[in-house]
Amino acid sequence: MKFITAIAIIVASLGVAPTADAGGRCTKYESLLVQHAPRGGWDVARMSSYMYRESRCLPGVVNVKGGDTGLLQIHPINWPYLSRKFGVTVNKAWLQNPANNVRAAAQLCRYWRYAGRSCYQPWRTS
Repeated sequence: MKFITAIAIIVASLGVAPTADAGGRCTKYESLLVQHAPRGGWDVARMSSYMYRESRCLPGVVNVKGGDTGLLQIHPINWPYLSRKFGVTVNKAWLQNPANNVRAAAQLCRYWRYAGRSCYQPWRTS
């Protein structure tokens, strides 16, 4: 709940309203989830709800405590790996681009699948 409160404070200070539908999903970005889905796919509605939970559909959100960035809150520990995979410097600015953030999430999904774990590993709460 602390994270949700932090987002609420950031949103209030920016004067920006979240762009989610009533179902707690980021429907505005679901086309990106479809477009950049990893091989084997992922549940778009589930990822959209994770996106809502993580960022309230605000692509510029940065967690002040851990540096997690963007719609799906990609943690800095993953940035070097993602930089190697994409051949670019993955940083806050790069991850604040919605398409890049979803691409990064798809790459992390592929990583976890290859490791024999759930595609949703980075976003699971239990």
